Amino acid sequence: MTDLTERLRKRIAEASPLPWVYRPDDKHDDWGWIRGVEQESVIGRYRPIVANAKDSNVSEEELNRHRQNKTDPYAPNALLITDAVNALPDLLTTLETLAQENARLREAGWRDIESAPDNGSFVLVIGGRHIIASVEKADGGWWRMAQHDGLQSAPTHWMPLPPAPARKALGGGDE
Repeated sequence: MTDLTERLRKRIAEASPLPWVYRPDDKHDDWGWIRGVEQESVIGRYRPIVANAKDSNVSEEELNRHRQNKTDPYAPNALLITDAVNALPDLLTTLETLAQENARLREAGWRDIESAPDNGSFVLVIGGRHIIASVEKADGGWWRMAQHDGLQSAPTHWMPLPPAPARKALGGGDE
């Protein structure tokens, strides 16, 4: 977890509970006010105000025009805030998962040939700019080992073979 994701997770935990909503009931002129999770109080159920998305640059004339047209001048700001805040936990989880996968892939990248396993396992190797083992598409769509007139250079790097795709992905059974 990075400092940023950790800080954002802490902010989510400290903030008003999610989900936040904008104009959940449309019953009154509450433009710009973002509300939290519905709560019970002595006066009944309500959604507390958790944020204000009002733009102070909107003139009184423009507000009156919106009132006449029954449109909301602050909806773009408020919807951006509510969508971003509500999506943040899932976005952070995705970001952390991708960061872990990226680290795993970097670790599994090309390695110096001196560190190659000496146990008979198959690996990918490359020498200079030349791939040592390769395949090519032959007549009729069949794949075959490419013909090489001997190695043009010794292997310099290796990497483990990636896992094979599931049989189902290859058009086979459910195994």
